[in-house]
Amino acid sequence: MGRKEYYIDSDNPDTVLWGLSWRGIIGVIVAVLLCAGLGWAGWAVKVATSDVKGAGDAQIKINSADNRIQSQELFQDLFRKVKEYDRGIDVLAQAVKDNPTSFNRTNLTGQILACQGAIEQYNAETDKISSAKWLSDDLPYKINENDPATDCKETAK
Repeated sequence: MGRKEYYIDSDNPDTVLWGLSWRGIIGVIVAVLLCAGLGWAGWAVKVATSDVKGAGDAQIKINSADNRIQSQELFQDLFRKVKEYDRGIDVLAQAVKDNPTSFNRTNLTGQILACQGAIEQYNAETDKISSAKWLSDDLPYKINENDPATDCKETAK
């Protein structure tokens, strides 16, 4: 077994340096490929578990105290708004009967549209995954547009 030749002891230092640099280049290439492979493997695991992680993150958001409070308050506010708009329609309809000006008719039309918009918003909220779960028991799942209290029409007197 021969003695290992070092750069200083070599008769041809270029050969020794070339051998070291070639090994260094191969080592760098292997290191780059190893890092790329580990990065790809991490990405693949992240993609493979994204469905489970997404479902878990959604449950955390849905069950958060902030979401629960906000959703319950929103349903209460929207339902009260619908009833408030519906009662306002009766007042404005009487104003149109008393004084059928363009101003009064425009106000009545605006009130009806606002009432219908509030119904649509309430009903849309009941379909959302983040808020439907927190609908209070004393509120309807969907607003009944045939109920005189929430139909956005003048109540017959």
